[in-house]
Amino acid sequence: MKPRLDADVVVVGGGVVGACAALALARDGRTVAIVEAHAPEPWRQDAPDLRVYALAPDSIALLEDVGAWPRIASARAQPFTDMRVWDAAGGGELHFDAMQAGRQTLGHIVEHGLVVDRSWALLSREPRVAVHCPEKVAGIVQDDAVATVELAGGTRLRAGFVVAADGAVSSVRRLVGIGTDEHDYGQRGLVAYVRTQRPH
Repeated sequence: MKPRLDADVVVVGGGVVGACAALALARDGRTVAIVEAHAPEPWRQDAPDLRVYALAPDSIALLEDVGAWPRIASARAQPFTDMRVWDAAGGGELHFDAMQAGRQTLGHIVEHGLVVDRSWALLSREPRVAVHCPEKVAGIVQDDAVATVELAGGTRLRAGFVVAADGAVSSVRRLVGIGTDEHDYGQRGLVAYVRTQRPH
């Protein structure tokens, strides 16, 4: 006899990865419970997000499949056609050119907050997804058939699978005892928006 489940999958973390995973699973007919500690800030046209992604065509295809890409592209998505990558420690560079690859673009530059905002708008209307927010995972108990995710508010969610999409300092990873090796690269980054005299 199969155990009674509250969802097919519990997704912990509602950022880009967690939200897209939940939408894709729901699209494939799975019931999903998504657990997120903080509701995302609404994206604003007049407040650009310094955290951006260079989305390749396969990533855009995923966003199209879950219904988020048209909403993202109509708000603010900038195509790029050329990219040069180099490392201060090595010689030479990598050069990617859309024309040489027979493409119109290599991808699009998109703000993190915009992707999350549009994905969450879809989550709120998806009947196969139950959103638990604000909420945190307090414990996980698992056996061969089911995982029980205990939330800080007292709710228990039973599912066949748990997706850990809760970031670099993952509580799910810690609770199930998955170790990591970490080291400091000793590097820093400077991120800014630049206003130019001429459009690129």
